[in-house]
This record gives sequence, structure tokens and C-alpha cells, in this order.
Amino acid sequence: PVDDSHNNDCAYNVGNLWWVDYVAGSLTWSDHRPVKPVIVAVFDDGAFIDHEDLRNQLWTNEAEAHGKPGADDDGNGYVDDIHGWDFVDNSPDVAPKGECRTRLSHGTMMASLVAAERNNGTGIAAPGSDGARLMILRIVGCNRGVNDDANPERLTRALDYATRMGAQILSFSSHWYATTPQLDEAFAEIADRTDAPHPAIVVASVPNKGEPQAGYPAAYTFRCIIRAIPIGNDDMISPGTTVAPPGINL
Repeated sequence: PVDDSHNNDCAYNVGNLWWVDYVAGSLTWSDHRPVKPVIVAVFDDGAFIDHEDLRNQLWTNEAEAHGKPGADDDGNGYVDDIHGWDFVDNSPDVAPKGECRTRLSHGTMMASLVAAERNNGTGIAAPGSDGARLMILRIVGCNRGVNDDANPERLTRALDYATRMGAQILSFSSHWYATTPQLDEAFAEIADRTDAPHPAIVVASVPNKGEPQAGYPAAYTFRCIIRAIPIGNDDMISPGTTVAPPGINL
């Protein structure tokens, strides 16, 4: 049985979303929406923002949404960044590109797991359905080209954007091994400094395909890094999961 029998999302009602109740996600649901939802920035390959479970769950840059098309209405250096930014192609269009348009988009899936709309009669529900809104940041591509990898300079700009625009949780389901002092400092500023002007919690997935090392950002040991460890419905860590560094590993 599920914890919330009144929810009408198909996948939840049939028990396919066992993990939502496992993390007590349904306890965060309420008929009274928060006045100020938590902004979660999803760093991935983009997301289909017109998806039925996402279109009402997005963070919105109000200055750009109600501003003049083609103008940087809020003066943040990004034009028409209504729901986030594509740092791969330097565009306000955060939809997946290339191969990701014709297959499952990892970013769309991850965004749904964070804050898919619930009680809309379709799809899934998520722990952040009521309390979170999604800022979509495209930081990797899908075409296996040089420009599609997690580029440190691009990541540094995306971190700056997310925190300046108010993201409180930064969600990373991808990982990388090449870094720079500038990128390390950006993460330290966000996730370690007690007097940071724009602090945030970094949620970093731990690889689960037999990788010898955790990779960044999970490999950082900063105090506000939370590592997501993959488990199965048998309550066991998934085979092939990389050993995580000491810290907050959930």
C-alpha cells in the first residue's frame, strides 16, 4: 500500500514509486502550497518544460517572463532566461538537443523525480511536488562531441547563475573528473563557506556503473555536499555503485 491513497498519479498508485514513500516524500505534500517554494536547479542535459508533469512546476524569472522579448530585462547578462539557461549553446531554450530529442532525456527524468506535479491524473509524483520549483540548466549535450562534455568553465558560469538567481538546492546527476581551481573555488564558495553571499546545498549523485572513482561534485568534501547513493527496493546499495567519500551520504 502507498502512504497517500488520495493521490491520483498513475505510477504512484500502483506502487511503482516505492522510493517516494521510502524517503517519506509524501509527508511533504499539502493542500496548502508554500508561499515561497524551494528553488532547485537541475544541472543536466536540459528538460522538456512542456512535459505534463513539469510545465506547472518551473521556477520563473518574472522580470523576463513579463519583460520585452530579446532584452535582458533584469540585467543579469542572460536574455529571455525565463526558466533557466542552456550553457552548452548559450541560449534560453533549455530543451534537450540532438540525440536527446528522440530518446529519454536524463534531465527531464531527473527534474520529474525532484518535483513532478502530483494529482494531475497522470505520470508520477515526487517529494518536491508541492514545495519545490525547477530551474533548468543545460550543462551537457547528447551528441558525444567535445562540446557536449561537462566543461569546467561552463559549469562555473552555471553555478554562478543558479545561486545569483536564488537556487537553494543544486542537483547534479552527472559527474566529471576534470576540474579547475576556478570551479573548485566556486563549489567551495557555495557549499563550504559559512559567510557565503549565496549559499546552497549541493546534491550529487554517486556513479553506479562500476566507475573506480566518485567524480565531481560527489568527490568534494565540503560540508554542504549531500551524496545520493542509489539503492534498490530491497534496501540494498545498487551493484556497481562507487564507494563514496566520507560525509553526508544518503
